[in-house]
Parts: sequence; structure tokens; C-alpha cells
Amino acid sequence: MKNVQLEAIQPTGEEVPVTAVVENPPQRAAVTAPETTAPVTTPAEKTEVAQALPHTASSLPLAGLIGLLSLCAGFALVIITKFAA
Repeated sequence: MKNVQLEAIQPTGEEVPVTAVVENPPQRAAVTAPETTAPVTTPAEKTEVAQALPHTASSLPLAGLIGLLSLCAGFALVIITKFAA
């Protein structure tokens, strides 16, 4: 493999080494979470969140799925009756 010297071009048009332009991200210190218990949520709190959601879904995809399954069942019955006869 070849080693290629990478260079960056600054807005002034000057070519500089990439190491002068790109900085390594700072190292994060390992943060340990304090040992506390998670707050307990009751089912009543969960239903309040669910009731606040908007009703944007429709039953059209369900109707389409039922229709598709009906067509598949009809074709299956036609094929079965042709082979049985």
C-alpha cells in the first residue's frame, strides 16, 4: 500500500496538513450513574399518555388486508375444486 500525504485547503487557498484542520473529539470520562431506583409508574399514568396521542390511523389498511385475504381464499378454493373434480 502507498502512503499518501493528505492535505486540506483552507478558505484562503493555503494547503495545510489534515491534522492541522481536523481535531480529535475530546475523550469522555466514564460517568457512573448514581444508584437510585427508577420511578414506578402506575397503569393510570400510562393510559393518560395514550389518551393524549392523536388518532391519525384509519381502518382502511385493515379493510384492504381482509379483501386481499378473501381473494386469496377464493383463488385457493377454485384451485382445490379443479384438482378435486
